[in-house]
Amino acid sequence: HFRLDITLDDEPQAAEITLTGDNTYVLWVNGAQAINSRDWKKPVSRDVSGALHKGDNILAIDINNPADGPAGMYVIGYIETATGRIDITGSTQWQWSTEPSDHWKTTPPEPDRWSPAVVIGDFDMPPWSLGINPESTRRLVPITPPTDWQAWRKRVRAESAELDKPADPPGDPNHH
Repeated sequence: HFRLDITLDDEPQAAEITLTGDNTYVLWVNGAQAINSRDWKKPVSRDVSGALHKGDNILAIDINNPADGPAGMYVIGYIETATGRIDITGSTQWQWSTEPSDHWKTTPPEPDRWSPAVVIGDFDMPPWSLGINPESTRRLVPITPPTDWQAWRKRVRAESAELDKPADPPGDPNHH
């Protein structure tokens, strides 16, 4: 679960978010569903200005990764008000939790349940390379909760060791 709490001094004039998450994801803006996708390879863009208002706002993203690995997301966006543009692109301004309260999409966070997200690379980082127009996604940034990467690598190596090895190609191995 990821969320961004943001206070607007003015009514939003425009607001757009582009999002993808590993593997399925849902975006709520102040408790109203704005995006629901099952295809992490196709980022979804939405105008969310109608769901925002002057005062406190919550962007909440529920990501479901059925594998044992960490769930991550790409998010890029902005909110335009009379006083300027607010960047809501993925960064440590987003928070994450594995056990939010029942009302995590609409109420202030409990500090002991939420931690800053971690930026892990840019949009070309495998396996997240989406093959989409780099100009339109120049600032897409994947973020994720902190992860025990050593345990993850150990698990991946053990799973890989159990895979059947492919046969050697025919011919002299010195010329492969």
